[in-house]
Amino acid sequence: SGRLDRVDLMGREGPVSFHLLPFVRPADVRPYFPDQEISSVSQAVSAALSTMEPGPGRQVLMAHQFVTCSGQAPLRSDSEVLQIGSLDQMDASLFQAFDYVALGHLHRMQQLGQGPLYYSGSPLAYSFSEIGQTKGALLVDLAGDGRLAVRQIPLKARHAMRRIQGKLEALLEEGRDLENRKDPARLDYLEVILTDQEPVTDPMNRLKSLFPHLMRLRFERDFLEDDRQDALLDGEDLRSMSLLELFSDFFLAQTGRPMTGRQRAIVKEAADRAQEKQS
Repeated sequence: SGRLDRVDLMGREGPVSFHLLPFVRPADVRPYFPDQEISSVSQAVSAALSTMEPGPGRQVLMAHQFVTCSGQAPLRSDSEVLQIGSLDQMDASLFQAFDYVALGHLHRMQQLGQGPLYYSGSPLAYSFSEIGQTKGALLVDLAGDGRLAVRQIPLKARHAMRRIQGKLEALLEEGRDLENRKDPARLDYLEVILTDQEPVTDPMNRLKSLFPHLMRLRFERDFLEDDRQDALLDGEDLRSMSLLELFSDFFLAQTGRPMTGRQRAIVKEAADRAQEKQS
């Protein structure tokens, strides 16, 4: 329709008008305002808000946008999509006509500045950057005279999102202990950081047998600067290197240390067999 929808409700202290602003891009709004220059999300939202018809009583806006306050950006999480530069941003001053602005789009619960603008945040964590955040819902008390009180009601997830770190065997032992004790922590959503300096066999599947909700596996190894330099080909033609040399450099780049004599012998034998089959 090209206009904001409005829903009027009656509360204990009089009517409240809820204005509904969906997530919009310039291309969504431009057809309804052919005479206006709309090249940014801020201009798109400003145009959409110009269609607002104030209702009775207190005015509440529900919006799904990325809002800044006096140039200060809110806190983001890794799982939120970023646009280049500030194309998706708008300032809180666009919403001065409202007694309360209920914002969605960002996963961390936060207030913007000192005004009545709040992100409720997501009810669950959706990335490991959100570990430690208190998730919940906001209970908003908007008095008839416009006075505002906001508090968070925490929500406890069935399974937590957390990060564990250590050597593979130690983490497997921890998983077996949790399984024996029937501890529900074994079912948490996990990011595992392995600190083994030596190569380990099939860590993902072995860990998942005990931690079925393992979502991400990373390695944290100590690299010496000399090893990093040695791992670079330094412009050498790859075609002049043998399979053993190529794998040796790959192994060094991945583990930060050269192969042992036995490891080199195993790789050489496999490489020789592969080359015999090709000839």
